[in-house]
Amino acid sequence: MNTASLAAGFDNAVETGVEVISTTFDTLFNRISDVIELALTGIEQVFLFPPFYLFILFFSILAWKTAGRTMAVYTLIGFLLCYAMGLWEETMITMALVVTSVIFTLVLAIPLGVTAGSNRKISDITRVLMDFLQTMPPYVYLIPAIAILGFGASPAIVATAIIAFAPAVRLTALGLRQVPVEQVEVGKAFGASPAQALFKIKLPAALPSIMAGVNQSLMLALSMAVIAGIIGAGGLGKEVYRAIRVLDVGKAFDAGICIVILAIILDRISQGAVTLLKTKGK
Repeated sequence: MNTASLAAGFDNAVETGVEVISTTFDTLFNRISDVIELALTGIEQVFLFPPFYLFILFFSILAWKTAGRTMAVYTLIGFLLCYAMGLWEETMITMALVVTSVIFTLVLAIPLGVTAGSNRKISDITRVLMDFLQTMPPYVYLIPAIAILGFGASPAIVATAIIAFAPAVRLTALGLRQVPVEQVEVGKAFGASPAQALFKIKLPAALPSIMAGVNQSLMLALSMAVIAGIIGAGGLGKEVYRAIRVLDVGKAFDAGICIVILAIILDRISQGAVTLLKTKGK
């Protein structure tokens, strides 16, 4: 068997498939791109509209309520540092990119996770798919995204959403499978329909696990910030990429610090929300 010709044939088939899909559904993909960019622009405006000090105050209070006073102080100092380094707008653009990607991820991932948590066959199929998504190098997703949607924010959000997809599906399904059978049986005994059992018993009980999936999706989405900057997504990733091209170590370090600050803030606040939900559920 000629492995070289086999590999070349497979590569050509993939390239042809992507080209056919891009050409056939060009109008659809343009509309999807417009929707993605509209959503991103709206979220960016929400983050950039208020004065920076009001935004910082809001997030500091949120951090205090979810993760404690120490995290509130860190949030206050961290965001002030981002502003002092002249990277406030870039930080907000990156945050908007992450939030937009996670929203699109959760819209698809949570229903799929609910279905997988309720059906063993679908769970087996999704497990293989999630293994594939999590082990594929992130850069690979950029190539078909660029080929279909072009350069800019849209392919970056699509690639980021794919990266963040797996943990949301896995932890949603896991949370539903861990709901005690006795709770569901009691609900059915009192006349609850399958839909009522799902929305009033299973999902509330699985909410901490679902929120843990949201937390992991946020972190994976933020890890794509620099990669997304390579294809024109903007924000801190763009600043890092620009600094790398001109070997501006200081600017790259500043943008890197802002990414770390944003990652810790989003991680601790989302983890704090999970802890609060677990506490209330007891």
